[in-house]
Amino acid sequence: MERQNLSARRLAARLGVTKETVLDFIHGRRKTQPAVRTLICRELGLDSVKSSDAA
Repeated sequence: MERQNLSARRLAARLGVTKETVLDFIHGRRKTQPAVRTLICRELGLDSVKSSDAA
């Protein structure tokens, strides 16, 4: 997000999810739904398979 100069709020708005959903995923606080995890990862250029192991 930092490389793209993108805030959690802005990323959430782009994806149609809440800011809390984005922050929960980033900080690993709750298990994120697979579809949402994939959206976040695609937007950030991350591998969603590797990210699912961490979540």
